[in-house]
Formats: sequence, C-alpha cells, structure tokens
Amino acid sequence: MNSKLEIRQSLIKLVGVFGYNAKTDIQKFIQEGFSTQPFISLPDGLSKEEVERWKNRTASHYKNQYYTEFRALMLTGENITDHTGKERINIKALKRERYSSIHLASERGNQIQFNITQEEVYFFPNGIGVFALHLNATETAASSLSDLLVISREFESELISPQPEIHKLKWHQWISKEILSNIPLMGEKVPTDEFSGSKFKTYSIVEIDESKVDTEYNRDHLLFELATCSRLNTIKENGYNAPSPIFYSTLMENKLEAFKNYSVLTILDSFTALGENHYNAQDILKYNTWNKVYFSIYIFNLFIKYNLFKFNAEFLKDPVGYRERFTTFVNNYNYHQISFNFLPNLLYQNARSGLEINQEMSFFEERLSNLAKQIQEEQEKKQALLLGLISLITALDALDTIMNGLGKAQELSGLSNITFYLLLAIIVAFIGIGITRYLYPSLYLKMKRKLFSEKK
Repeated sequence: MNSKLEIRQSLIKLVGVFGYNAKTDIQKFIQEGFSTQPFISLPDGLSKEEVERWKNRTASHYKNQYYTEFRALMLTGENITDHTGKERINIKALKRERYSSIHLASERGNQIQFNITQEEVYFFPNGIGVFALHLNATETAASSLSDLLVISREFESELISPQPEIHKLKWHQWISKEILSNIPLMGEKVPTDEFSGSKFKTYSIVEIDESKVDTEYNRDHLLFELATCSRLNTIKENGYNAPSPIFYSTLMENKLEAFKNYSVLTILDSFTALGENHYNAQDILKYNTWNKVYFSIYIFNLFIKYNLFKFNAEFLKDPVGYRERFTTFVNNYNYHQISFNFLPNLLYQNARSGLEINQEMSFFEERLSNLAKQIQEEQEKKQALLLGLISLITALDALDTIMNGLGKAQELSGLSNITFYLLLAIIVAFIGIGITRYLYPSLYLKMKRKLFSEKK
C-alpha cells in the first residue's frame, strides 16, 4: 500500500510570494546572512580545479540549451536589453544555509516534525518576491512525506515549541519573522495577500525504488495524492473523500511523461515529479537539474502567474496605465519557448498549463480589449460633440446669410412681410412633410393617423 512505501530520496521546497521594496529590503536580507546564489549547486569537498571545471561545464551547458532571455533572467544573471533597448532588470537570487528544526500542528490537530536546511529568496521585477524553503522529513515513509506537504503548506498551521515566544505562533508569521526580515505575508495592508491565496506552493521531487514496491503500487494514484495533498490511498479506498472520475481525469490530463521512469504533474498549488532513477542528491547533474534549472522554470511561471493576478486585481485603479504595463510585461517575459531542447520546453508548457497562465492572460487581454472599445466609444462621443459645436457655429453664420437673402427676396416680390413669410412657412412645411414621408414613412403614417383621429 502507498502508506507503507519508503521514499528513497526527495527534494521538497515550500514556495510562497511576498512583496518587497527594492531600495531597502534586498540589503536587509544580505545583512541577515543571505548571499548570492551560484548558477550551479555543488557539494562540499571539491577541489578548486573541480569547482572551476563544473562551473565552466555548466555555463557552456546553459548557453547551448537555453534561450538567451530565459538563461540570463533565471540561470546566469547576464545583463541583456529589453525590447526598447534598455538594460533589463534581472532577478536577484539569494540563499542562506541555516538549519531549523520545526514542529508544526495543523488546524485539525495533525502534527509533523521536519527540518529546514536551506532558505532561498528571489527578487523578481515589479516588486514580486518568491521564497523557497528546503524541507527534510524526519522519516522516510511516504505517509510522513504526505503529512509534511499537507501541514507545511497551510498558512494557519501553528508552531509547537518549548520557547514561549514562538509557541502557537502561526506558520506564516514565523516565516515572516525568521526568513523574510519581518515582511508580512498576510494582512489588510499587504498587497500580495490579494493574490497569494491561503496556501503555500510545494515543489516536490520524489524518488522511489519502484522495483521493490508491492503489486498494489500505482504511480499515477500516488502522484495525484501527493500533488493534491490528499490522504494516501484515498483513490484506492474509494470513500467519500475520493476524487470523482471526472475530477481525477481532468487534473491528470496535465501529467507529463517524457520518459518511462518518472511522471510530472503541475497544478495550481504544486509541482510534483515522481518515479525512479530521475533524482539523486549525490549526483551533481541530477541535483542541479531539479534543484536549480527545473525549479527556475517553475518559479518563473509563478512570477508570470502572480503578475497576472496583480494586473487583474489592480486594473481598475488605472486602466490605461495598466494596459501599457501589461504590454511591456508581455513583451519582456511571455516566452513561447525557453530552450533548444524538447524537455525544458515540455516542462515549461506543463507549468503554464497547470497554473492556467494562458487562460488568465486571455481573460486580462479581453478586459483590455473591452477597455479599448470603451475608450474608442468615449472618444467618438467627444468628437461628435465637437463636430456638433462646429456645425452649430457654421449654421449661425449661414443663418445670417439666409436671413439677408430672404429680406432681399421679400423686397423683390413686392409682398408684405406677413404674406411673404406665411407663404414661405407653407412651402417649408410641405417640403418637410415630403422629406419625412420619404425618409421615415412609418413615422409619417403614425403622425397622419394621430392628426386625423384628433379631428374626429
């Protein structure tokens, strides 16, 4: 059964979003022990020659595998220009290796103990920051991993500690205080609280020796249960909490299987990779691929998603201004592909699909389209009013000329003023009736019936 499974290795990151002030906050993190992340994660104990060899090899790999824009933004930090020719603002990626032992309890009373071994922060443009905490479960059972994912992603989980100052402290408050230099994650005056939801995201790379599992093991079922933080064996037991076939099929449509040995599933709250021989913390290439490169693909898509949330949430404050910002944002960051290789592109598209980025972008583009129509209609109304005023001024000038002409015609006719203008009124009335009958026959008939009915 899945609950008895042993996890051979795992890479678990708890991911969240926060707002920051670029002028002051980045320096605070550096003062508190964070340092710039290298573009490759290497184990301790390597000689200087080995370190240099790996750095050169990795830099060459990045250059040969990834498009310049994505590579510079997420992997190497190279300075490049945007579509306007200005130097683009790259992300600032920092990390701090610090050990923290955590004991958490969920709102339902379930508890889990785990360790935080590394803290990462990513300062993206537009004031959006992303943090990632490396979590290590104290046990290797799959059920312990499941509990870790369920409890750690809840904002309102509480710390259990012998220290009175943090005992019963909310999990999100502890992260704000201990990791984020007192930047709050929730509250009325916290802008990111408008689009961060009520749960943290999870990035889970899980390695299982599938050759030793029993016949009841089903990778798809376990993948679904880990990704959705469902209780293990929920699908097999088929109880009240089991997903409906339609819901299960809908989520699993986004499953990615490029190779037989592992599967990937990205949904709104998580990125999960499960299988065998795909992850090994002692293998530099495999570890760097999942810890650095593929994680960068995931959080880049989170950056896109959070920006779209932000655009939609704040759009009405300044519709015209946000239209210009959105256009600039799309030109700078909405990549169709990121790599010359098929697998990174598949993972990139899988993350976009799971986070529903294309739908969110289409919705905002529709709002912009409606705004453009509204602005055009308002401009047309203003233009019509202006043309009306010009026509009125022109008509007043023409009226003066007409009145002078009528005065001369009356003198030439020899008729008295009353007789001349009475005849003129009769002629104009007949012309008006003729025009009405020609242009608006239904209105003419309606007026005619009303006139004769009143006479009767």
